[in-house]
Amino acid sequence: MPAHILKRFCPSEPTDGVFQSLWFIGLQFHQSTGLKLDLAECIQSFNDTLVEAAQHRKLYRKGMKIEVKHVKRKQLSQFISTDEVAKP
Repeated sequence: MPAHILKRFCPSEPTDGVFQSLWFIGLQFHQSTGLKLDLAECIQSFNDTLVEAAQHRKLYRKGMKIEVKHVKRKQLSQFISTDEVAKP
């Protein structure tokens, strides 16, 4: 299962008064029939690692949150421009 970070996106304007950074990590799976994949434990571990790293570097502030979501490629245009989605 290859994984790659696509890009970091920082919207120029805050959303609802909140500044945010968006990171997208692409996962590519070999096709398999009937495959059920549970990434919950991996996502939680990734989230915990990010919080710990931010706290260690004294970057974590009260009120900050890290939210990890599963988004399919066809849904990326809800978050970033279609030009960015089309880039390899």
